[in-house]
Amino acid sequence: MFKAVFIANLADRYSGHVIAVDRAIELKNAPSGEIYLHGDLIIELANKERVDAIFPGYGFLSENADFARSCESAGLCFIDLTPEKIHQLGLKRHCL
Repeated sequence: MFKAVFIANLADRYSGHVIAVDRAIELKNAPSGEIYLHGDLIIELANKERVDAIFPGYGFLSENADFARSCESAGLCFIDLTPEKIHQLGLKRHCL
């Protein structure tokens, strides 16, 4: 069985996705508009909470290959594309 932990900001605290999880943690060391861009703090909290995997959602860190690599380096399963695929998506020449 697994438990869902969500890192949220104050503005999201009454949102359905925050209410539905087993535990919501407020990331306080970042402005609300940047809260989901602090991969280092997210990984630190994930390790502190003994999380096994990270699902980055949409946008923000889901499009950051370095964050995906950092998750893997920290022993966390990154539930999304591989870092290599994320990197390739950012290369415009591959879209032609």
